[in-house]
Amino acid sequence: MDEYRNKKCPTCNVLIPLNEYNDHIYCHTIQEEEIENQNLDIIPAENKKKKLTKSVIKINNNLSISIVNLSKENPNFSRAKITKSKCKEIKNKEKNEDKHYFPSNLKTINQDGKKMTRKNSSDIDREQIKRYFTKKKTQYFQELNNLNNVKEEKIEEIKDFKSDCILYDKNNKTYIGKLFIDQSYTFYFSGEMNNIPQYFNSDYYVFPLLSILKCVTNTNYFGQSNFCKEITLKDYRNFIFKFTPNSFKEFTELIDKFALPEKSINYFNYAYYYKNLYYSENKSKFKENISIYNFKNEFLRQGIDFSSDNNKEFNILDNSNFKFCETYPKKLIMPYGINDEELKNSASFRTKERIPTLTYRYKKNGNCIWRSSQTKSGFSSINKSDVLLLTKIANKQKLCIYDARPFLNAYANKLKGAGYENINNYPNIDMDIIFCGMTNIHSVRNSYQKIMSNVSYNTIEERTLFFNITNSGWYEAIIILLKSSFQIYNSIREKNNILIHCSDGWDRTSQLCATSQILLDKYYRTLDGFICLIEKDWLSFGHQFRYRSGFYSPFDSPSNVSNENQFSPIFLQWLDAIYQLMNQNYNKFQFNFNLILLLAEEIFSGKYGTFLFNNDKEREEYNEKKKTLSIWNYIKDNEEKFINKIYNPDDDRGLIVNCKKIKIWRDYFYRFERGNNENYLEEYDKKLKGYENNINKDKNIIEQLSTFIANKCEIEDLEGLDKECKKIIEKLIKEKKEKEKKNENITSNNENKKY
Repeated sequence: MDEYRNKKCPTCNVLIPLNEYNDHIYCHTIQEEEIENQNLDIIPAENKKKKLTKSVIKINNNLSISIVNLSKENPNFSRAKITKSKCKEIKNKEKNEDKHYFPSNLKTINQDGKKMTRKNSSDIDREQIKRYFTKKKTQYFQELNNLNNVKEEKIEEIKDFKSDCILYDKNNKTYIGKLFIDQSYTFYFSGEMNNIPQYFNSDYYVFPLLSILKCVTNTNYFGQSNFCKEITLKDYRNFIFKFTPNSFKEFTELIDKFALPEKSINYFNYAYYYKNLYYSENKSKFKENISIYNFKNEFLRQGIDFSSDNNKEFNILDNSNFKFCETYPKKLIMPYGINDEELKNSASFRTKERIPTLTYRYKKNGNCIWRSSQTKSGFSSINKSDVLLLTKIANKQKLCIYDARPFLNAYANKLKGAGYENINNYPNIDMDIIFCGMTNIHSVRNSYQKIMSNVSYNTIEERTLFFNITNSGWYEAIIILLKSSFQIYNSIREKNNILIHCSDGWDRTSQLCATSQILLDKYYRTLDGFICLIEKDWLSFGHQFRYRSGFYSPFDSPSNVSNENQFSPIFLQWLDAIYQLMNQNYNKFQFNFNLILLLAEEIFSGKYGTFLFNNDKEREEYNEKKKTLSIWNYIKDNEEKFINKIYNPDDDRGLIVNCKKIKIWRDYFYRFERGNNENYLEEYDKKLKGYENNINKDKNIIEQLSTFIANKCEIEDLEGLDKECKKIIEKLIKEKKEKEKKNENITSNNENKKY
């Protein structure tokens, strides 16, 4: 445990506590030849006499620290660690307005491009100092990440926890059993089957440690609040456990250390651990994380060839260092004929610098879907660069701007200096603005909480249950999403260019972009295409998976760490919308319901690095590809489980979108009902195999019937046929004879009438 909580510094070779590690390595980035007249507290690396020494230190060019003046008591110490308090003092000097902490040997560049040296710290621009230290810190982190190897990652194994406890449910019933956690970071509650609530299967009482949203001391039962814990999971399952005093203390420490973001040392501990566990269980070698999405290949498939000399439609904007926009991917596609300076000016006019950029080109007519964040227009602001950019995007055609928000919400943002595009400011563009009316993250979270609280209990009458689900607002939001996506689908086919945005451009914008592309392009309805779509429009374009899935870091700001503030199942709601499309067009999807069910369950589990980061910049900083397992690796390793056996790749017809046939996603919301199979993937496989067998039987019957009819066989020739085929033929012959009798009776009656 100590090996994991203390991380060795690669420079001074000293074990540093993780909560002090960032401050420690920050000191290494200060490239000063010698810090004079400072007595820093030095903690020796080999503290034989257990005494602190006072000394002057020297920070070398190779980022190593050495002692300049050693005390006589400890002459052998050559490596040291600076205490956290002194690190903070150094950092505060940089921020001080009057005293600038600035290296005397720093070379700066003036406007003429000539190098100059400023020795007087008071003449130095504060922004220049900030850029210098940020650059050095970034370089050091990159070097450090390159040294890290997954196999050498020391993972802290979780302590075994097992305790007798009492479980309370909302019906005030008590169930005696045991709560324990295993090495896979998963809690289990077990008891006698007679004691467990009859309306749930055993999976209801199994939950990953990282799926805990809240854990508070409960004071509502028997006055013994000190030993009761109420746990709320991210899917809003709710448990109240009463422990013994010792077990209560152990459980509290366990939750505080691994599950609660404001107290946890390393929130990604399980993801690191799970990758090792996965490959050890499968007895296979470590693989690099799979990525189906390739920028060049994907847009080449859409008809954009950047290597061609004839390409005069698009340019690539380099965002490899994330300086242009921190939440965008490394490469952005922009319209041809607009320079970088104008793009920067346009980005300053958009929230979070999320400038309009291409996400999809419809190959049949060349029209495009662009995405961005809202403008900073307020009530009167105009940006000429943004006008120029949208003019290039429109490309002498009609530009339809789909603002995902309700009109009142978008108008209210104008009071904050943001808002939406004013048509009068774009006189040379034929422009329409459509407000879709999609709710924000807080409404989505509330509706999800309502629907989960209703489907969790079979004690509610069915009529009341569906009334409550309807009033939750969850499926109303999905209907709006499907209708808006279908509008975008029609607009593209009518040769209009599309710009989609909401407020920040990473929640509702991703929902609309991804859904409309599934309607437009059947490639995204294949397994690889669906993964590519998620990687492109959700992961690389910066949907905040970490915040929306409730994975926080101790270094996040307090406003973001608040679980009730940023947590919202936006991606889960989109998966429900995909379920509706699959339910109405199942043979047009190469993947089956297992895939979207797996994704829905693993968003909150913390197993895979895929859903642990907000954007590509974070993934690069945390070295996600080497340290964590991608969920795409698991899917591709078990591809057979996710293939739709009745997929028809030759069906080029569009998808049916009938909002009157919206159904509750029972496989997800009712997955804990007693009677449901505990292994859902196996259950789906059985259903599909049975369905496939029925299809094969029908094919055999049709073939035998066709040969029977072609050969004009008689009833005596049925010996070699199946029983079902015999029954069908006998039934057909019987019906034929009955029709012939009816016709004879009709003709005889007509003849009698004549006479």
